[in-house]
Amino acid sequence: MYYFCNFIKPTAPTQPPGNIRVTRFTADELRINWDAPPCGSRGGPVSYTFELLRVSPGTKPEPLVQNTVNTWIQIKPPAGYDHYIFKVATVNSAGMKNSEYINISPEGEDPIPTESIGIFAHFFSLFSCQK
Repeated sequence: MYYFCNFIKPTAPTQPPGNIRVTRFTADELRINWDAPPCGSRGGPVSYTFELLRVSPGTKPEPLVQNTVNTWIQIKPPAGYDHYIFKVATVNSAGMKNSEYINISPEGEDPIPTESIGIFAHFFSLFSCQK
């Protein structure tokens, strides 16, 4: 018996993941959740690529880039309880659509100034894999 499938050629996603939120942040655990983009904006089956960068003043940036099929990550923070920026992209074989960076800071500490995020993000993009 043979089964025939109609495969539709994927198109690049038109929307990134949304509603990115930190649901747990300790020295031992960082959990970030996001909402999948609407079905019509995905362009076909998708996965996600996330990028996490330590951005504490006076420290060397430590980028972490990984892929997942989940709409959440749960990792041990590379540098523990510190300052980070994070973004996630909707990815398929035709392209990707990045979210904006979010600022992750330990509770009770001031976040990294918004103007600094652009500088860190530019540095980070030098190390990121882009399609």
